[in-house]
Amino acid sequence: NSLISETILTNTLVAAGTKRFWPKTTAVTQNDALAGVTTSTSLEYDTYANVTKQTVTIPNVQTTETTTIFESFPGSIPNKPTSIKVKSTRSGEAAYETTTTFAYNTKAQLTNKVEFSGLTSSVTTTYGYNTLGNLTTTTISAPGVSNRSVSSIFDTKGRYPIENTNEMGYKSTTQYDSKWGVPTETKGIDDITTTFEYDAFGRL
Repeated sequence: NSLISETILTNTLVAAGTKRFWPKTTAVTQNDALAGVTTSTSLEYDTYANVTKQTVTIPNVQTTETTTIFESFPGSIPNKPTSIKVKSTRSGEAAYETTTTFAYNTKAQLTNKVEFSGLTSSVTTTYGYNTLGNLTTTTISAPGVSNRSVSSIFDTKGRYPIENTNEMGYKSTTQYDSKWGVPTETKGIDDITTTFEYDAFGRL
C-alpha cells in the first residue's frame, strides 16, 4: 500500500456573474514517490481566465517560467497568444530564455510565428490561406539557409486538398468521392497510383 504518485490541486472559485462561477487552479503539486521527485506548478491568470504565467519548479534541479501575452483576434476579449517567453534556470547555471511571437489576420488565423525571436538564430514560419480559410502555404525561413515551403491546392469548393507540394518541390495528388469525402485515387511523389473502392455505405 505504498504511495506511487500523487497530484494535489489548489483551486479557488471565481464568480463570473449571476449564478456563474469558474474553478481556477492556482497550484499543482505532483509527487513521484518512486523517483523521489516533487514538482510544483503555480499559475497566474488575467481577468479573462487566460494563463499568463506558469512556474514549474523541481527543487534543486530546475525552474521554468512561461509568460504569455494575449491579445484580441478578433473582437475585444484577449483570446490569442502573441508572445510566449520561456525562462529556464537549472541549479547552479545561468538562466536561458527564449521567446516565440505570433501574428494573426482579421479572421484570427495564424499568419506568422517567430521562434527564438530577437536572436540571430530566429526561425520564422509564415502561413497563407485561401479565401475559404484553408491553409495553402507554409514557409519556414531562417538566417543563412534557404527557405523551405509546402503548399496545398484545394478543390473548387474548398473541401479537399487535391494537390500537395513538399519542401523539395515534389507533388502528390488525391481524388475524392464527393459524397463520402474519402480518397478514390492517390498519386505519390514516386508516381505510384493507388485506387480505393467503397461499397454503398462508404466502407472501404
